[in-house]
Amino acid sequence: MIKLKIDNKNVTAREGMTILEAAAREGIDIPAMCHNRDSGHFTSCMVCLVRERGTASLVPSCSSMVKDGMDIVTSD
Repeated sequence: MIKLKIDNKNVTAREGMTILEAAAREGIDIPAMCHNRDSGHFTSCMVCLVRERGTASLVPSCSSMVKDGMDIVTSD
């Protein structure tokens, strides 16, 4: 299991999950327009951008895979 933080909440996720999927599983809502579970990840609208604390990188949560030790902020 992968361990990360989303909005200061400790989260565990399976390898291959996106940040969006891991957040949704924990009840954390990240708005997304172009994401459709049945049609794959297109990363076209960028509504679901989140910030990875420590790197200050903005990443699309619908296509970014979870990694051990990530610290994600959804409200920036």
